[in-house]
Amino acid sequence: METIEKKENDLYADRRVFERHNRKLSIEYGEYNVYLSDDLGQCDFLKSHTMNISRGGMLFLAMQGYKEGTLLKIKIRIPDYWDRKAKYVKYGHVAKPCEMSVLCKVTRSESLHQKKKHKIAVKTVNIDQIDEQVLLTYLSVASR
Repeated sequence: METIEKKENDLYADRRVFERHNRKLSIEYGEYNVYLSDDLGQCDFLKSHTMNISRGGMLFLAMQGYKEGTLLKIKIRIPDYWDRKAKYVKYGHVAKPCEMSVLCKVTRSESLHQKKKHKIAVKTVNIDQIDEQVLLTYLSVASR
């Protein structure tokens, strides 16, 4: 019995390709469904924060569970996001966005009965290349 559990845990650990960072970042998330929205990909957003985050995904708390494979649109707030992004690209925006949007797929949803919340693990499916660089730079600086 221990051998089977150990193999399952080893297998799970092998799926973690990218370094995780225990950073608490504010996020807004919602189910992404192109077919049910008025504007492509628009959804109702709920607020939360990350428990950990990496280049390949994140773990966060949600008020409800999601089925594995569900697509979520997640807006991630990184401190000084626009100033960080401006180091890579030049835009003529009047407003300075304070968040990046990422499309993710639910890989695990774990119910926390005592709190009526769920731990949601997601894998990044689509992220803008510059936003990915901004995230990686932030995580590397923040972990020092």
